[in-house]
Amino acid sequence: MAAVTAFNAANKYKKRGLAIQQHQYAVQQGFSFDNRDAFARIWPDGTVYFWPCIVDSGQGGEQKALQALSYSLRCPMSAIKMQVYDNWIHRGNPANGGSAGSEAAMYLAANLAEKLNVKLNTRVGKDAAGNDIVVDGSGNPILDATGKTYNLTAGVQNNDPTAWNKLISLFNAAASWTAPQGQAGWTANPAVYAANAAYPPLNPSDLGISPSQNTMFFIAAVGTNDLVAMADMQGYKFEVQNIYFISMNEVEVDILTGNVKILRTDVVYDIGESANRSLDIGQLEGGMIYGMGYYFKEQRLYGNSNEPLTVNSWEYKPPSSLDIPEEIHVEFLQNPELYAQRANKNARPFPFGSKATQEMGVLLAGSAYLAVKQAIRSFRLENSLGAQFQLDAPALPSRIKQACGTLPLTF
Repeated sequence: MAAVTAFNAANKYKKRGLAIQQHQYAVQQGFSFDNRDAFARIWPDGTVYFWPCIVDSGQGGEQKALQALSYSLRCPMSAIKMQVYDNWIHRGNPANGGSAGSEAAMYLAANLAEKLNVKLNTRVGKDAAGNDIVVDGSGNPILDATGKTYNLTAGVQNNDPTAWNKLISLFNAAASWTAPQGQAGWTANPAVYAANAAYPPLNPSDLGISPSQNTMFFIAAVGTNDLVAMADMQGYKFEVQNIYFISMNEVEVDILTGNVKILRTDVVYDIGESANRSLDIGQLEGGMIYGMGYYFKEQRLYGNSNEPLTVNSWEYKPPSSLDIPEEIHVEFLQNPELYAQRANKNARPFPFGSKATQEMGVLLAGSAYLAVKQAIRSFRLENSLGAQFQLDAPALPSRIKQACGTLPLTF
């Protein structure tokens, strides 16, 4: 703050401002979770086909679901093939919203793994270090040609499918695998369920779920040892996520033009334990730039007949590369109380101890707006214009100049 004060004293027509703002964001899922579901099937070559419950529109929900399945199933991500969201497979999942879609996807992925592990765990044991390894029917470690165990834990960490493929191969000899054929989907018509394309239907109980009333799942026939599972969220009660974070912005305002330069942004965010640090930082920074547009750039104008005047980027100005802060520093506040939840997919309200990082990023721009007001106040006090003024959002250059009392005769 002392540096800002010194800068303002040395510059007449450029002023800086610094503001800090604390936030509490309560993630409350207003959408029904009952119809969210996910599906996975493991084929003899070790490939896992995975249908998550989310349509990824940039928030990274599919990536987090992939990580949750890989971690819980002890399967390297290279062996998992993400499938496109398909209404023929999914039962009309509700819209993603409230910053809870990614957490729901992680929860369902872990549930899928839990059901598949019922069979897989019969050939999984522990070594002295606590790592998951492949074992025979008697629980003895299976060794490779070099005398080493097939370490599933290391395989996930190194994205090496060797141990995973060995595990699946143990099921191939006894399994009556079926080739992918026919169709799959949900129906309320018992006739369709009973005679789908001449292929025997798969009872919902075989997937480890209880079908909702008048809703049944059918898929190509499966063998007795096929590894297939469905998970849904019927009966799941979403609990409120209270997320706390602080943002601080330093800005520089050109009094003559009204232009604003964001010099530095600092964020401390209560993340719990980040499921994917890069994704979470990207969500916060991207949301902040979104908020910068709201506070400083994007204004909708209408004519006398209520016709829109800001219909393209010539008139409507979203944030550009020059509106990005020169420095952005994001620090995650690790919460020790959530560490123990990392291996618990049922941890509520934070699956794997990870808190949401989507919509709340928009709020980070609020302190930039307050910093601009501080810069304007510094100029007004210096020129005996009074400390009280009004600055509506978006704080366009014209409004900033008006708040500064900038007139051509002044210069």
